[in-house]
Order: sequence, then structure tokens, then C-alpha cells
Amino acid sequence: MKADYLLDHPTDSLFIKNNIMKHFLLLLIVAGVLSSCDAYKTTLELDPSQSMGITGIGPGQDAVINPYFGYDSFIIIKNRGENPFGVRIQNNGEIIKRTDVAPATTARFKLNGKDRVFFDATSKSVAVVRFEAID
Repeated sequence: MKADYLLDHPTDSLFIKNNIMKHFLLLLIVAGVLSSCDAYKTTLELDPSQSMGITGIGPGQDAVINPYFGYDSFIIIKNRGENPFGVRIQNNGEIIKRTDVAPATTARFKLNGKDRVFFDATSKSVAVVRFEAID
């Protein structure tokens, strides 16, 4: 009987509407935050015999802008293709690291502020690239 009384009270429908709106607003905020987590994620298709500059500012940059360029950061590279591809990290033209990323694997590298990253593909592949700030 008490529940029937509460539903018949004139302010209950306003309370229910306000409660629904609060939950809907919270859901929108959470969805916005989750979608922004992928804001710096880019999918690249690599062609055979292709060398692609991934990060850096200026001539030669042809793929992804590192939003943390000038600061230390991480680059996370996932190989979604069926073939491996090479990753080169350079600073002032000097190769600091060179490695391959196998299919269906993820690699994470620390980048110093001015490091540039290059992908070297010998076969067709697909890479997903994203960056993380170092706190």
C-alpha cells in the first residue's frame, strides 16, 4: 500500500523524471570519456616495400602526429595484419632501436621528446598506433 501512495504523490513523477535525467547525463559523460580514450588511436594500412614516417613534425611526416611530441611519451603499436613489419626509432637521424612487430602482437616503446618513428613494411600489413603520456 505504501508503494501505491508514493506513486500517487504529485512530486513523485517529477522525482522520477529528474532521476532518469541524472542517470542519462551520467551515461553521456561516461560514453564521452570512453570515446575520447581512442582519440589518439590511428589505423594505418602498410603496403609492401613501404617506409612510412609515423611521428615527428616537419618534412617526412606522413602518418600520425604524436600529441606529446617534444615530451617523453609511449607509442603503442598493434599489428592487426597477417605479416610482420619493422619499427625504427630515430633521433637526429641516428637509429636508436630497430625491431619487428609480429602479427597479432602489441609493442610498446618509450619515446624521448624528439624521437621519430618509422614503419618499414616488406609485405602488406595493418597497424594501430596510439600514444600515452608519461606522468
